[in-house]
Amino acid sequence: MSNLIITGVIDGPLPGGLPKAIELYAKADIADLSIYGLGSANNGGGTDGEEFTLTGSAAQGDYLYVASEADGFASFFGFAPNFVAAAASINGDDAIELFENGSVVDVFGEINVDGTGQPWDYQDGWAVRKAGTGPDGAAFNVNNWTFSSPDALDNQTSNATASTPFPLGQGGGAGTPAASFLSRLGGLSLGGAEISAFDPTTQQLFVVSGQTTIEVVDLSDPANPTLASTLDLTIFPGGGNIAGANSVAVSNGLVAVAVGAATVTDNGRVVFFNSSGVFQGQLEVGALPDMLTFTPDGATLLVANEAQSAGSDNEPGVLPNPPGSISVIRLDRANLNNSTIQTAGFTAFDGQEAALRAQGVRIFPGVSASVDFEPEYITVSEDGSRAFVTLQENNAIAVVDIATATVTEIQALGTQDHSLAGNGLDASDRDSGSNIQLQPVRGLYMPDAIASFSANGQTYYITANEGDGRGVDEARVSSLTLDPTAFPDAATLQADGNLGRLTVSSIDGDTDGDGDFDQLFAFGSRSFSIWDGAGNQVFDSGDDFEQILAANFPTLLDDGRSDNKGPEPEGVTVGVIGDRTYAFIGLERASGIMAYDVTNPAEARFIQFLPSGSDVSPEGLTLIPADQSPNGQPLL
Repeated sequence: MSNLIITGVIDGPLPGGLPKAIELYAKADIADLSIYGLGSANNGGGTDGEEFTLTGSAAQGDYLYVASEADGFASFFGFAPNFVAAAASINGDDAIELFENGSVVDVFGEINVDGTGQPWDYQDGWAVRKAGTGPDGAAFNVNNWTFSSPDALDNQTSNATASTPFPLGQGGGAGTPAASFLSRLGGLSLGGAEISAFDPTTQQLFVVSGQTTIEVVDLSDPANPTLASTLDLTIFPGGGNIAGANSVAVSNGLVAVAVGAATVTDNGRVVFFNSSGVFQGQLEVGALPDMLTFTPDGATLLVANEAQSAGSDNEPGVLPNPPGSISVIRLDRANLNNSTIQTAGFTAFDGQEAALRAQGVRIFPGVSASVDFEPEYITVSEDGSRAFVTLQENNAIAVVDIATATVTEIQALGTQDHSLAGNGLDASDRDSGSNIQLQPVRGLYMPDAIASFSANGQTYYITANEGDGRGVDEARVSSLTLDPTAFPDAATLQADGNLGRLTVSSIDGDTDGDGDFDQLFAFGSRSFSIWDGAGNQVFDSGDDFEQILAANFPTLLDDGRSDNKGPEPEGVTVGVIGDRTYAFIGLERASGIMAYDVTNPAEARFIQFLPSGSDVSPEGLTLIPADQSPNGQPLL
C-alpha cells in the first residue's frame, strides 16, 4: 500500500484560475520521493502517464503541495508550494493520478470522464479526502471525498478570508502541513532592518539597520506591527562619534546595542537601555563590534569585535589594522558601568600561522593570526559554557571558554567539493539562466551567521555559508593562469559561459608555489552546514538551495549573482517547535527563507521555501517561541 496519497485538489478563483494545486500526504516516512510522480487526465481524455516526478524526502505526517505556478499559490494561501509542475495545471473537470514506481496507486476523479457536472466537479472550488481513507488505487471512490461545490471560491482573494476555505492539512488526518509550516502573518516598512531582538515582557521588537537609531516595534498584534518609538543613539554621551548600530540583543528587560565608532579602527561600545528605552549606561569594547549576544542566563554578554582594517575593502595590509577579539562582559545589572570586561583575543595563535594554514584556516599572507582573525557572529551552547564564533574571512570557527574568557581552539571548516554529485553550482551570469553543473571548484564555507542547538545530549551548531572576500583577494577565473596538468581544459573552463566569470580567491590554490593555480576556491558554498561541537561536519545542504529555486521559483534565482555567491545564505536561527527542531536560513539574494527539520542533525530535511515578497534581502532572523509569543504561536 502506498505511503503517499492524494488528499486535496483546488481550482482557484484568481485570474487564470489560480491557484491550481494538488495536496499530498505522507502516511509514513519516505526517504526518496522520486519513486512517486503525478499526471493529469484532462477533460476525460484518459491517462497521460507520469508527467512530473517528485524529489527529496518526506516524514510521516507531512503534507506536500504541488502547484501549477508559485506566485498565485503564494498569494492565495500565504505560503509557497513544495513543487511547481505543469501536471498541476488542472481545471475543475480534470482528474489526477499518483504513480509509484510507474504504477497508479491513487487517483482523484475519473480519468476517462469529463468532470463537468459530475459529482466530483470542483470548478472554482476544491475537493479534500476524508481522513482515514485511501489510497484508492486506480479506481476513484467519490465517497472518500468532501467537496466545496462548484464556484464556491468565486470572487475570493485568499484562503484565509474565503467563506468556504480549502481545509489545508486535513485530508490525511493528524499531521504537519509541510508547505504551510511558514506563512506570512504581518510586516512593517522601516528605513532598514538588519538585526532584531524581542522582549517578551513588553512585546516589543528592537531593530537595528546600521544607522544611528533603534526602531522599537510594537508586536502585541503580530499581524499588524506598528512603530512604537525610535531611540536616537547620538544624544547619549559620545553619541556624536558613532558610525551606527550593528547589532542588538535583549535579556530580562535589558537591551544591549553594539555601536561602531565613526573611525572604523577605533574602539566601539555597547550601549544599554531598559525595555522602556531609558538609557542605562555604556561600555567600551574592541574595534567594530559587529554582533552581540547574551548567555542563556543573561549574566554575561559576548561581543564580536570584527576589527577591520582602515582599507576601503578591509585590505589586511592597510594600517591601522586592529586585532579582532571577543569581549566577555560580566554584567552588574545594578550599575552596568561597573560590569567586568574581559577580552578573548588571538595573540596565543601568533607564530602558528603556517600550522593553521596547513589545517585549512585561511590567513592572509604576511599578516599575523591575531590581526587577521575577524569575529563575525556568535552563538552560545545551551549550557552557557562555550561560545562558537565565526571567523568568516578565515573560513574557521573560534571556540571560546566563557568562564575563562579564552579562545581555546580554532576549527578549520574545510571546503565543499563542487565536482561531487549533489554539490553543483551555477557559476556564470552569462549562460542564459539557471545552469547548475558539477565544476572543478571548491567552495570556502566562510559562514556569516551561526546558531547552536542540542540533540541527543550533544551540542551542534549551524552555519549559513555566505562567503566573503576582502576585495584584494578576489579574482575572476578568466584572469588566472591555471596549471595545465590540473586543468588541461583551461580554455574551455575560462569561457564566460563556464567558469570564467566566477569570483574566486586569488591567495588560495597555488599549492606548489609555481605561480599558477592548481585549485580554485570560490567564496561561500551556497549551503548551510551542521557541525558537532568538535567541528566535524555532520550535514551540508549541498546544492539544495539553487536546485529548489531553479525548479520551483526560477524568478527568484538571480542569475546575475551566479558568478559571485549565488543565493547567499546569510542569516540562520534554530528552535524547537512542537517536538521537532527546525532551522531557518535567510537567502539574501533570493529574498526568502529556507526551513529545514534538523531534529536528526545528520539527516536534516527540507521543509519549505517561503519567498519574502516585497521584503528583500533578509539579513538577521529571530525566532520567538510560542511560550513568549504575543499570540501564543511561534513567530519568525
